[in-house]
Amino acid sequence: MFWNLFKSVKLAVFLLITLAVVAIIGTVIPQGEDAIRFAMKLDPKLFQLFSTLGLFDVYHTLWFRALLGLLCLNLIVCSLDRFPKTWKRIKATPPIDANKVFEDIDTDQIIRIKIDFMEAVKRIRSILEERFKHIKSKFNNNSAFFYVEEGWYSHMGVYLVHLSIIIILLGGIIGSIWGFEGYMNILEGEKKNVLRLTRKMKFIRLPFFVKLNKFRVEYYQNGVPKEYESELLFIQDHKQVKKRLKVNHPVTFEGITFYQASYGVSVGNRVYIKIINNALNKTYETELFIGKPYRIPNSKVIITILDIKEDFAKAGPAVILSVKKEDKEKKLILFKDIQIAKKRLPVPMLNSPIFNPSSIRPYTFIVKDIPTKYYSGLQVSRDPGVPLVWIGFFILIFGLVITFFTSHRRIWVRILKKGDLLEISVAGRSNKDPVSLSKRIKEIAKAIKETSYV
Repeated sequence: MFWNLFKSVKLAVFLLITLAVVAIIGTVIPQGEDAIRFAMKLDPKLFQLFSTLGLFDVYHTLWFRALLGLLCLNLIVCSLDRFPKTWKRIKATPPIDANKVFEDIDTDQIIRIKIDFMEAVKRIRSILEERFKHIKSKFNNNSAFFYVEEGWYSHMGVYLVHLSIIIILLGGIIGSIWGFEGYMNILEGEKKNVLRLTRKMKFIRLPFFVKLNKFRVEYYQNGVPKEYESELLFIQDHKQVKKRLKVNHPVTFEGITFYQASYGVSVGNRVYIKIINNALNKTYETELFIGKPYRIPNSKVIITILDIKEDFAKAGPAVILSVKKEDKEKKLILFKDIQIAKKRLPVPMLNSPIFNPSSIRPYTFIVKDIPTKYYSGLQVSRDPGVPLVWIGFFILIFGLVITFFTSHRRIWVRILKKGDLLEISVAGRSNKDPVSLSKRIKEIAKAIKETSYV
């Protein structure tokens, strides 16, 4: 029952159609992180159904892997069921002195010459030995037969194709189960071993650290990025390996591949502030760190950096400052470039005291500098099934070449004594590609004819 079910070609067709439908679903319905926005638009019941079926990540669901496994099993059983018959067909040797194969052959496959019988046998054997490895022969009183064959392996092409598909599917299953794909942002000088998985929305630790030694970017004259690269240092125990990572030039360490996906500029945790005491006509400049209070000299005013924004309200980098004066706390939002802020923010918003750097008298607060660092966005993936997929791919190409460009050819040469003449005939059979067989036969017949007149 089990064997009959899985050797069925109908089952293979059904599984292939099912996988095709699943592939269409995986294309139409956004997958992984891209599915978040799509899912928010769905009705709650429909969202629950899609989530239960795993339609937001179909290629990593248990039932999709089961479909791939069933297709593998189907191909294995089909191959095992048909192989004994194929092997029997390969090993079967037809009669060497088969006369039936010479019926209705073309006239250019027949040579009639006057030559010694044994000399003809010797010359024909020599011609065949130049072209074939194994030659079988049979002699009678007035006749001689030679039998050769080539391309027996053409029967194996379909099994190589089956094997390649099985290997590719196994590679896909292994990659789906034990592989991962994630993302990490690393600041210059920073080292990390934690990345966020793309599909499962969780974090994992790598078995080594990745440090961004330096990030470099080049621009065209119009400001468009021309090229950017990351100088990475991989640290594992006492081993350190440097590698340069560029766009479309991934690097691999310990079986994990890193791709240059993006880059950007990130603010740190410090800022340089200029404080002007308008009443005393004094100016102070200081370096402040987020969360660390600072007392303005000759006063009881304490200021603290609450946060540093890379781009506040699309008006550029800004600092959120807390100012405590006589147990009263006020907040200010100070832009690094106030001129850009004036162009991009509405006037009523800028007139608010929180955006006025001089609203807390008698002080004026000015952002001198917000130190920034480049960060490199790395796409990180590990797919242990890739080597199997590549092996399967090459076997598939090899199998297709054997299937479509080779054939199992059997060729006979018969020598008959007919009075003072010898009649030499060449005939053959092939499992496919009769044109190629015909060319091979005519080639042998031509060589026999040319040699016979020497």
